[in-house]
Amino acid sequence: ATHGMLDKQALLAELRALGIEARTIEHPPAKTVAEHAQYLPADGLGRVKNLFLCSKRTNTLVLVSALTDTSISLKDVQKQLGLASKDFLRFAAEEYLQKHLGVQEGSLTPFCIANDDPQTVTLLVDPALLASNEVHIHPMQCDATTTITLTDLHKFWDHHHVKYSALAVNNAEGNAKQ
Repeated sequence: ATHGMLDKQALLAELRALGIEARTIEHPPAKTVAEHAQYLPADGLGRVKNLFLCSKRTNTLVLVSALTDTSISLKDVQKQLGLASKDFLRFAAEEYLQKHLGVQEGSLTPFCIANDDPQTVTLLVDPALLASNEVHIHPMQCDATTTITLTDLHKFWDHHHVKYSALAVNNAEGNAKQ
């Protein structure tokens, strides 16, 4: 991680210091949702995917955190952010991940928004994720999974003055877009 950014050890120490009881398990690196799923218990808890997007024309950066079965339309995210159609969003290059969020590709997590200082990244969170009791997320590295309650995730975000908006999700039948 870049100087002053939370890495896995610093994050886990900070969670303990905040009185947050998160359970973390180590496993082989899992950079995709499919790889990650094989290391997670079949406990029905929320499994999270994260997309880091940018619009080069407007210098807009956005982290989308959603449950893995939520369909995400980049066009809908673009509209929600008020971007013109020519300001299209694309997946951000790995250098942006490291510079703004302090993580490597495959290690995106709702925790890494704490490394966005000054706050230049917009955080959009899936309403279904926000309605979850507990979720499984990477603790800054894809070789571990931390299980945390949403109450404690909010406590962590509040500690870092993180602001987020609910992702506008279009749940129309037959409209499954990734």
